[in-house]
Amino acid sequence: MAEREFSPFEILQLTRLTILLDAAGPAYSDRRLSAAAELYSSALQLAEQLQIQELIDECRGWLGICLYQLGRLREALVTLGPFLQKSRGRIDALHRYSALIHYIQTAQRLPIGLESIQAAYEQVESFLSDIGHSDWRHELLVMRVRFYIIRGQYEVALATGQEAWSLRSLGRSAGYYGQVDDFHLDGLIEVCLALRDPDTVRNYIAQWEHSYDVMPVNREVRLNKSKSELARFEGRAADAIIFGKRAVFTAETTDYQETRFASFVTLIRAYLLGGQCESACEVIKRLLTMRRSEGKHDQYTIFLVLGDYYLARVCEFLGIEFRQIQLQDNAAKPIESFRASDGAISALKRAESNYRRANRLGSRIDAMLKCSKRGQEIAVRFSQMDFLREFLGSHNNRK
Repeated sequence: MAEREFSPFEILQLTRLTILLDAAGPAYSDRRLSAAAELYSSALQLAEQLQIQELIDECRGWLGICLYQLGRLREALVTLGPFLQKSRGRIDALHRYSALIHYIQTAQRLPIGLESIQAAYEQVESFLSDIGHSDWRHELLVMRVRFYIIRGQYEVALATGQEAWSLRSLGRSAGYYGQVDDFHLDGLIEVCLALRDPDTVRNYIAQWEHSYDVMPVNREVRLNKSKSELARFEGRAADAIIFGKRAVFTAETTDYQETRFASFVTLIRAYLLGGQCESACEVIKRLLTMRRSEGKHDQYTIFLVLGDYYLARVCEFLGIEFRQIQLQDNAAKPIESFRASDGAISALKRAESNYRRANRLGSRIDAMLKCSKRGQEIAVRFSQMDFLREFLGSHNNRK
């Protein structure tokens, strides 16, 4: 096939496209995602005008990734959708694979139905087989870790995450770098904490701190978030707050919605553990600016966090440590105060209202994903409320 000859006007367009792509890459690396999305969108328009398929794939893929990270999930799904079509040849294999991965990531975060997500996984597995790149599979496995997490399948998530972590160097030497170490490790740490294995978490954090830092902003947010979660798990409220504040400080320098949201939630929970409800409330106000998130997981988490906040308020009124209620510690003793009891009853009603909202939304998510993860989380909260009602009932009986 003869090499295409470009007109002077097309050469000018190609030059403009190159300038846009040269600017978009650093913007994305610096987590200036709105700027990167605009640049990739403009580049995509030029690539489509020039009808250069490889450049169309590159621009469309990166635009979809930016839209996903900005929380514009439905736009991202539409932008990345064409990559589900039959491959147009080996030349676009790398861009197509990256786009397919982010299509799955978007689908899981919305989420769409379980069958559609599983079908996308099967298609990507088939694609890797067709192009002879099973050595790129490490990134697909990382996505499966998130898939198993949102379904509450933590044992399977751990095995899958460990396999992905061990295969990453093989994939990178084969030409596909995939997700940065930060994405691998914060997923593994989330799973290990769910499985109550802090020793393994500390080992992963040590590896993380010595791994090559490709995206410093991303590293700072995810690493500090994970350190905060470990400290909270171990009951070290002061450390959890320190690391949580570091995560939020850095997250607010970027418009990556997913990491901003996660860092807010981490800091709120750290404050609640430390009995600092007023400080938690200030972060909740920032979290609520994201309440219109397109991701149902985010909407569910907001209701859950609001319920936790009001439950912590009940503990504050009664003079009980919030951690004691989470552990349902029978040694917990409330203070003797009629006024505190009135405040506790009001806060308990608000906690229940938000948990019921979370339960309604969580039930729909569980139905879509055919699991019971959110139902189990809400059941634990209802049990904690019952535990507190016993205190309130005993107090009112003595009144």
